[in-house]
Amino acid sequence: AVFGTGADSLIRHTGTNMEITNTAGDIVIDSATDDADIIFKGTDGGVDITALTLDMSDAGTAIFNHDIKLSDSSALRLGTDGDISMYHDGSNFNITNQTGNLSIINDRVDADIIFQCDDGSGGVTTYLTLDGGLGYTTVQRRMRFDDNKEVQLGASGDLSLYHVSDQSYIDNSTGNLNIRQKADDKDIIFQCDDGNGGVTNYFKLDGSLATYDGGATTALYTKWEDNSIISLGTSNDIRLYHNGTNSYLDNLSGDYYIRQKANDKDLILECDDGSGGNTAYLTLDGSVGYTTAQKEIRFVDGVQAGFGNSADLVTKHDGSHGYFYNYTGDLVIGNAANDRDVIFQCDDGSGGIETYFFLDGSAKTVNISVPSIVSDHMLFADGKILKMGNAADLQLKHDGTNSLIENIV
Repeated sequence: AVFGTGADSLIRHTGTNMEITNTAGDIVIDSATDDADIIFKGTDGGVDITALTLDMSDAGTAIFNHDIKLSDSSALRLGTDGDISMYHDGSNFNITNQTGNLSIINDRVDADIIFQCDDGSGGVTTYLTLDGGLGYTTVQRRMRFDDNKEVQLGASGDLSLYHVSDQSYIDNSTGNLNIRQKADDKDIIFQCDDGNGGVTNYFKLDGSLATYDGGATTALYTKWEDNSIISLGTSNDIRLYHNGTNSYLDNLSGDYYIRQKANDKDLILECDDGSGGNTAYLTLDGSVGYTTAQKEIRFVDGVQAGFGNSADLVTKHDGSHGYFYNYTGDLVIGNAANDRDVIFQCDDGSGGIETYFFLDGSAKTVNISVPSIVSDHMLFADGKILKMGNAADLQLKHDGTNSLIENIV
């Protein structure tokens, strides 16, 4: 059947196929009945089916009964100007948008957007889920960022995490950087190379040891493992550590200052008191301005205690004898207590000690209590009396002119 003055359109059956051919203008299929559809039907396995319906009550929406197949590199284009296209080039599938944003929207309540891919074992698995029911994104597989590609957090990307070549960085550019462990009785553990190709604990914030009492935190523990050294200085010049048995505070360069800078406060050295407790042994008393010793101080044999800028006065014991030496100026032995004595004692010849002589501060006399040997001159000033006997019965003196020996009894 041929139509048109120039036979531009024809309909025929070739004996095999039905053909409609048009050689001029468009082919227009028009359903002029209001809201009536255009339906394309066929037979599949002996069953009559509708393959395509153009729904005229819905502005001509095309409803396909089954797949739409496009050959490689043939694109499905959407938009008046075909701004978005989807196609397969024989190797890869591509979605290209050329105008505006590309939005993937799941408008179903509590439903997700799920991204799946090969699981590395011939199957598929979920890699990323936009969980509409929970209201956040979950990641089911590792997410890897190339070198110098940052994970940025915050509206302005204020916190970033990234790796550059052989270094890793956590950068915060606004406000404080807080690292918090909120699980009850759990720790924050810092690990690093163990020197043998593995890793080990260097220190941890021990949440299980924290104590709370009376409405306030009473104890917080930061724990360093044995042989984990706290070092200060560019060359690790000062070191604090415990080796599993003993504790050490070492300074390897320059002078070592221990300073208490609070006004009128002390620097106190405490140790075991020998009874299971602790007590002060030495106190640098900032309120009174001198050092006090609360326990005895012993100098081992041969070690002297020196006084003066040049140790001009020294005392020591060499293991056999005790010494008290003065090398500069006079040696003054004085008792400034009112009416008190200076007493000299020594072995009494029977395993004890007794007073040999004393300077009697109340009587202003030198009293000799036992026989004593004077190895050099003893000088008495004019008018000073040498008295002998319990009642000073024998007296010797020189008045500057004459000498007098007098027996009182």
